[in-house]
Amino acid sequence: MDILGTISPSLISKLEQIKQYMAKRRVTAFIGAGFSLNAEMPSHVKMKTWTQLREDFLNKLYGDNAEAKKEDVNDVVQLASLIDAEFKRNELDEILEAALPDKLIRPGKLHRMLVRLKWRDILTTNYDTLIERAAEEEIQEYQLVTNKETLLYQPSPRIIKLHGSFPNIRPYIMTKEDYRKYPIEHPEMVNTARQCFLESLMCLIGFSGDDPNFQSWLGWLRDVIGRDRICPTYLVTFKKGFHDAEKSLMAQLGIDIINLAEIPGIKDFKEAYSFFFEYLQTSQVCMEWSGRVDTFAYHLEKGKEVEGIKNLTNVLGEIRQRYPGWMALPVKYYEQFRDANENILFLGRYFNIVPDEWNLKLQFLYELDWRLSVSCTPKNIEWFVPTIETVIEHIDSPNEEERKMISQLRLSLLQLYRLNHDKEKFDNLCAILLTDSMNISVGAVKYQQILYAQTLLDYKAIQAYLIEWKTDYGNYIDSIHKASVLVMMNNKRDAFDILDKCRLELSKTLVNRGYDAYSSSCLVYVLELLAYCSDGVSQRIPEHLRQGLTIEDFNVYCCKKAYERQPEQGFKVVHNFKIGSYSNSWSSGRSGFIPNYLYPQRWFAFKEAVGMAFNVVDEKFYLYCVDKMFDYDWRFAMDKLLAVSSSKFVKETITRKHLSQISRDDANEFFDNYIEYVEKYDDIANPLQKHIIRYSLTHILGRMCCVISEDRILRYVKALIPFDVHLVSEVLNFIYDSISTDKLSEIIPLILAKQEIKTPYEFGVNLPSNRRLSFPVNDSLLSKVVDGFMSEEVNEQSRAYQLTCLLCKNGLLNNDEKIRLEGSLKKWRAKGKTSDMLYSYNLLKPSDDEAERLQRLIAENVDAFCNGNYIYDCSSQPLSDWVNELERVCILNHRLTEEQTVRVFEHIVVMLHKNVDAFTKDSSEDEIFFGGIKTIVNSIMLYVSEFFCSHAWNFVGNDYLGIFSEDLERLLEKGYRCLPMLIWLDTGADDLKMSCDIREKLKKSLFSKEESLRGQTVSAILYALKMENDIKDILDHMFSVLKVINDVRVVDSLMLIESLLLQGYDGDSDFANKVELLLLKIHDEVNNYELNADELAELGYHANFIAGVASIKYKDNNFLLPLNFPYFTMEEAGFNDVFLGYERGKEKAEEKSDC
Repeated sequence: MDILGTISPSLISKLEQIKQYMAKRRVTAFIGAGFSLNAEMPSHVKMKTWTQLREDFLNKLYGDNAEAKKEDVNDVVQLASLIDAEFKRNELDEILEAALPDKLIRPGKLHRMLVRLKWRDILTTNYDTLIERAAEEEIQEYQLVTNKETLLYQPSPRIIKLHGSFPNIRPYIMTKEDYRKYPIEHPEMVNTARQCFLESLMCLIGFSGDDPNFQSWLGWLRDVIGRDRICPTYLVTFKKGFHDAEKSLMAQLGIDIINLAEIPGIKDFKEAYSFFFEYLQTSQVCMEWSGRVDTFAYHLEKGKEVEGIKNLTNVLGEIRQRYPGWMALPVKYYEQFRDANENILFLGRYFNIVPDEWNLKLQFLYELDWRLSVSCTPKNIEWFVPTIETVIEHIDSPNEEERKMISQLRLSLLQLYRLNHDKEKFDNLCAILLTDSMNISVGAVKYQQILYAQTLLDYKAIQAYLIEWKTDYGNYIDSIHKASVLVMMNNKRDAFDILDKCRLELSKTLVNRGYDAYSSSCLVYVLELLAYCSDGVSQRIPEHLRQGLTIEDFNVYCCKKAYERQPEQGFKVVHNFKIGSYSNSWSSGRSGFIPNYLYPQRWFAFKEAVGMAFNVVDEKFYLYCVDKMFDYDWRFAMDKLLAVSSSKFVKETITRKHLSQISRDDANEFFDNYIEYVEKYDDIANPLQKHIIRYSLTHILGRMCCVISEDRILRYVKALIPFDVHLVSEVLNFIYDSISTDKLSEIIPLILAKQEIKTPYEFGVNLPSNRRLSFPVNDSLLSKVVDGFMSEEVNEQSRAYQLTCLLCKNGLLNNDEKIRLEGSLKKWRAKGKTSDMLYSYNLLKPSDDEAERLQRLIAENVDAFCNGNYIYDCSSQPLSDWVNELERVCILNHRLTEEQTVRVFEHIVVMLHKNVDAFTKDSSEDEIFFGGIKTIVNSIMLYVSEFFCSHAWNFVGNDYLGIFSEDLERLLEKGYRCLPMLIWLDTGADDLKMSCDIREKLKKSLFSKEESLRGQTVSAILYALKMENDIKDILDHMFSVLKVINDVRVVDSLMLIESLLLQGYDGDSDFANKVELLLLKIHDEVNNYELNADELAELGYHANFIAGVASIKYKDNNFLLPLNFPYFTMEEAGFNDVFLGYERGKEKAEEKSDC
């Protein structure tokens, strides 16, 4: 409802009169006790009303004598006088302080609204400090007056405490004697109040009929001022049913009433005063500035382009000249600058149409640049930089105004050179601008130099620039920027000193001059940055200063705009056929930059402008912006990752999708620019620089190892190895896949010499698996293994075993070394029962004298498992025990007796049946279970499947098979690994042939939408083949489907083909030809597959792996037509690990051939 439309004309007239007086600063507020009730206070704190204070006085005088209290009819002033007489003044003051707990309350919204208004003075009879604290919080210019000494030297506007002030401006005026003697003892206060009543319009706020202060001052008003008063006095109140007698009394005293209860829709005092203050606030708002440019101004008529440019330049210039001066544009104005995004981008052609109008072009560019700058719109426009450079070159004798324009355009060029990493142009332009201090401050150039140096991680240069940068406290923008750099460099003390001086100067400026857009906005960002100097303790920014200027306001604006779903048009990326190849494109529409580019760029530009360039501010949106920027400017995105020390940011943003946007040459150049920081890490002194190298740069370079050259990967690994084990282990995990086996063999000895390998008991680096390594074994390494086996520490023993596996599986030991190592290993496993010891029997067969102990260990493990009770009870422990005990049984699966296998099987069935209801619950029924615990159940089912498929023949005719089969069907529906076991359960006991139903199920499951089901289907098909089932019809179906699908399901089929090739599958004479045709299809149509970058990499890797296996498996076959198994070259693959899939396939095939 529109409240203004319901107010009576007489009331509107009074309100408008107050506004007119306030515009001339001729309104005084007289604040009574009722206004203090609007304070903010904890729920357990209460402020007493006059009635409640009277009760406190009666309690003090009469204690528990209820009858005496009832008979006493004295008012609150008389009671106060009695307490003063009987208990002395201190007791009275303490009662007043207890009734009005000033220290426990804080100014409320209405207090803040009150002090934002331009009163001549604020008079108050209240003892509390709420009004002056509100003025301090809102950074208003009021001076506090509490006695005649402060009154003499304080000009208006003032907060004048007429009756004393907590805690020590006493006495608090309360007794009859206080009121009687007040004019005599406080003549200065009386005269000041009299002057306010005579010379300004008076608003009485917060007074009620039972307020003794109100009654006292009404009498004084009648007796002292009388008819001399020429300015109106209004009692602003909220009272329903105002009696005519009260109105008459007020009229006799010259007081008019503004009763806000007469306004429909206003329900109480708080709403009334809020409306009153908001109404008056509108008188203080200047004419609204607008930055909007009519779209038609950009339509330059053909043949009249010069005239059109002149007119548009004038329009833009007028807006710029009227700009209030904010350090950054308030968020509400950004919609008025849509033309900066939608029109300016496409003006480049007009500069060619008017070739000789260089001075006009300069003015036009200057206005366009200001508009882009103030709206934080990206200037990365293809015509913008060369046009500025050309125009500046053609201005021969610029006047003073043109020199300023040129300097400002050069500063914009400097920023663009920085963002584009054009170091030569950047350095040259810095030298020019540093000699132009008349037009460009040294601080502005230093800030750009520091921003550039930070992206290069050159913190020595930053320190040098800071020393050269002399603080100019009169230049608030430079001071804020310098302080932001000092905060980033962890020099918070110097930053605080600069900001605090700026805060004081800005506050004085606002007090002396009133509202000023530039000073107010600078103060906002000073207060924002001060929070980072005091360990995140926020600085309250007064509401009247915020005005959409804060980083929070801008963050909300950018988030809202960035997350809006808008059409993909404007600046965009077009991916070409080859992986890793891309180009930028501009649409011909009017939309300009698309939101995914505009708002991240705008957000980062705003942060730079207001001194928040080095602060994350909003972690989620920071990640969002970096992620989006990779699609358009990967170097810019990298700069932002190098501005923060966060491995989390790197992991969440540097994905294969983003790495595919970086050419190999660019990746190599980036690596070359930064690798020395990793290599010289120990020599670096700056802690911030070290932190960024450790937590950002190392992870960035590690992830780039899948796209840089192999010699650079080797260089990186050598630099990485001395770092802490957690970092080294994490990065090595994906470096292993990006390097050839020969080169991998070179770095493994380096890793073993500097790092400890991972064991079940201690964190360490992982060793590469399934790689045929070849490196010399020195005596130091061999002795380390032997000593490890002899150690009493289980961790050292486990590490020795892991190294033994590496050496033995790769055939790296000569005969003498083997004998030495085997002897140590046997001694070690003779004295313990760890899982490593059990696994060692698979690495090195037990000797005759070890056989008896081994059988005893197996029996103990079987007994331990079969005696376990693994019922899920909302705790993961029973299930974890199940995994551990069943693993120990499965380690030596092939050495179990038939009786042992049956015992284990039957206990598995019992435990599964008791848990099947819990395991098959819907996720909505048990969220805890379907968190990490489901992962444990998956591990259980893996071991169950391994065990059952290894010993299925021992269970023929077992009574438990029926219930086992039923439970597996239920578990399969929930995605657990059951399909290989159901294959065996489905086959006939005589011929082991699969039924038609299970065949159809396998065909369907192989292309299921559920990844887990596809994976176990591959295992089930291979198990069916192991059982000598003919799977040709399943494979024929697979190849037929692969001709028409182009999604991630293809990958699982490729993994099946890999295994079949390595096993030497010969159930289909045409199998090799079908594989060839599939690889040709993938190679030729890879860009048409509906896969994300990670899935595309998986596809390429497995296709190359198959090509590698096939090249070995079929090299000696005499086919009727020679077969060609294509693979993705390095250029086509885009990633080292994808390309190296071909090498892996060949190695694996050769390994199988050697067996």
